[in-house]
Amino acid sequence: MINMAPAGFEPGPITRSFILCPGNIEYYLADLLAPIFHDLGLSPNAVTLINAFVIRAYAIYIFVYLRWFQVFLPLHTFSGILDCTDGQIARRYLLGSDFGAKLDHATDNLYAIALVLAILHNISVNFGVASVQFGLFSVFSILIALLGNCAMIVKEKAIRWKDLTILQRLGVVQEWYMSYITIFILQFLIFTKTIR
Repeated sequence: MINMAPAGFEPGPITRSFILCPGNIEYYLADLLAPIFHDLGLSPNAVTLINAFVIRAYAIYIFVYLRWFQVFLPLHTFSGILDCTDGQIARRYLLGSDFGAKLDHATDNLYAIALVLAILHNISVNFGVASVQFGLFSVFSILIALLGNCAMIVKEKAIRWKDLTILQRLGVVQEWYMSYITIFILQFLIFTKTIR
């Protein structure tokens, strides 16, 4: 079993998968999809590219141009599952590479930036750039990015769980549950009519 958690992290019932990668239901579903995609001959990089250029591109189009937010959310969730699946294929079948890891990271970052820009554009159209809503979401996005950077430092330096700072722990937990955080924030923005 491969453990992607910082050394010393003890997995619990919601941070366990067949190939241990701390996370949530996405990793469980990714474990189920990995052998199917592998049997279809799809490499981890192929899954990454399909996710980036088919699922995510279509999801952003739906968000920006059609504003079908309730259609966007399931696509976003499926994209999160595929994002876990490429890594699970790489780990399970020993198909990982430095290029694949960088490609996955780059497509994740581009998608996150595109989504933040789409939300900011929507808020600016409805409330203006000088609005409280625009400012609050901008600050929130910067904080999430800083926490994400903390998580990357933990991975790169292989820092033990017990040695993490509070910000690094928050960053790691934020990374594991980012899809859920995004869905919660989007539902909040829809409910409050901040995006429309």
